[in-house]
Amino acid sequence: MKRFYLLLLTIILVSGGTSWCAAGKDKGGSKSYVFNIADYGAVGDGVTKNTDAIKKTIAGCVKAGGGTVWVPAGKFLTGPIELKSNITLHIDAGAHLLFSQDVNDYPTVQSRWYGTEQHGFMSCIFARDSENVTVTGRGVVDGQGEYWWKLFRQKSEERSERVRSRRAEFMRLTRERFGRDQTRFGRPSLVQFLNCRNVRIDGLKFVRSPFWVLHPIYCENVTIDAVMVISPADSPNTDALDIDSCKNVLISNSYFDVGDDCIVIKAGRDEDGRRVNRPSENITISNCVMARGHGGVVIGSEMSGGVRNVVIDNCIFTQTDRGIRLKSRRGRGGLVEDIRVNNVIMNDVVCPFTINMFYYNNVNDPKQPVNEGTPIFRDLHFSNITVKNADFAGFFAGLAELPVEGITFSNVYIDTTKGRRWDNIGKPSGYSGSPAMAEGYDRIEGFFCKNIKDIVFRNVRVNTKQGPVFIFEDTENLEIDGFKTATSDKDIPTIELRQVKAASIDGRRGGESDGPFVRISGAQTRDILLSERMKRRKGAVILEPDVSKDALIN
Repeated sequence: MKRFYLLLLTIILVSGGTSWCAAGKDKGGSKSYVFNIADYGAVGDGVTKNTDAIKKTIAGCVKAGGGTVWVPAGKFLTGPIELKSNITLHIDAGAHLLFSQDVNDYPTVQSRWYGTEQHGFMSCIFARDSENVTVTGRGVVDGQGEYWWKLFRQKSEERSERVRSRRAEFMRLTRERFGRDQTRFGRPSLVQFLNCRNVRIDGLKFVRSPFWVLHPIYCENVTIDAVMVISPADSPNTDALDIDSCKNVLISNSYFDVGDDCIVIKAGRDEDGRRVNRPSENITISNCVMARGHGGVVIGSEMSGGVRNVVIDNCIFTQTDRGIRLKSRRGRGGLVEDIRVNNVIMNDVVCPFTINMFYYNNVNDPKQPVNEGTPIFRDLHFSNITVKNADFAGFFAGLAELPVEGITFSNVYIDTTKGRRWDNIGKPSGYSGSPAMAEGYDRIEGFFCKNIKDIVFRNVRVNTKQGPVFIFEDTENLEIDGFKTATSDKDIPTIELRQVKAASIDGRRGGESDGPFVRISGAQTRDILLSERMKRRKGAVILEPDVSKDALIN
């Protein structure tokens, strides 16, 4: 018992009671400091503005050579917080960090918005050119974004004079620095690290961000673990996490439910992105839940610096508009390659797989010359995936001048028999991820693939309410092996081949065995190899008159 009391006394002395502002020593004998913002005058009443008190706390921590800035339980209102090297911002359980809705509290910074370097408001938690920076704890980081969302939706003439003057300041500085106009209104992200090394964010709940929530830019060695990010469904541009030209990133054990995309990987936009020329690479996303949002994991459309070496593993997507979404357009440039998606479950996702090189354009736009603005997508692999209650299976649209190359699907189950839910899905130039972008295909519930080279489906099952399950146009080197479907529409073929070169198809359909299985059309179609079982079935293969007689091979 005596030893127990001695131990208790030691703990009290080391912790310094409840102040958590005492200097101690770790086992190695080096000093370790924790700085409580309350000891520097911060008041947790939710009303008092604590910007100066927190700034003084950080200054004290910097002077000591680094340490932890401690936010205790309470509601602390503040303007932006700028962190420095070797600082941990710890927001304790019961702590609620509220950010100001006064634009005058936010200094002007040069950063990147929507993939373009320009000027705007400093983010709520911000660090620049720093290393060993951590934001952690079990508290809440609240951007109070309603003010900013309203501001974003207002027309310029509806905004206050002080907001218009800040906007004019941003435009002037961007023109002086870059010789071009400001492209967007630079709202603050909730957390932004710019050109930092060894960054960690963990354990916290992030809510009501003014703009993107977590936004590392030009960072290296980034770990994001066990966070929860929540914003209302109608909040504009509240992406949960935007990895922007970063290297060596680990995202794990987290929950995302926001008004825009859940996780986005970006690398700059058009000429400015190619000028900076910094890719996002070596990224792992594991054990995460994406609930609602426009996309589960999205690459692009700002990817002009390139994206490579991405692994998405052991994740659940529920009620997102899209699941895995890759998007770009002519003029972006950049290379996206070596993307692997494995062990994923999706439920109530409108379109689980989207690869669209015509973002806000139409897939029927004519072929153009290849140049530095031509984006390249290749080596994209999907395996061990279950999809239930989808509207349609997938939409892949490559460029005629440079097709998407090297797509594989293996051990994938997709069910779209619940039926279509979106009224506007048939608008040819509307929802950019839908098959409706291809005019005349507004009833597709399976896969639509156009301008694709080297695509493989192995042990894939797709059930639709009505056929076709696959439509391939202007596709080269297609392999379908071990495909199954429960769709038994006697009037509509299961697979459509249109202008397809070099295809090998082996599949079967359950239920009614009569009716067409494959329809082949197009004068350029050639080298089509069908399984013997398929060819033996009466009426299973339809050859349109424009197909060459020797298009089928043995």
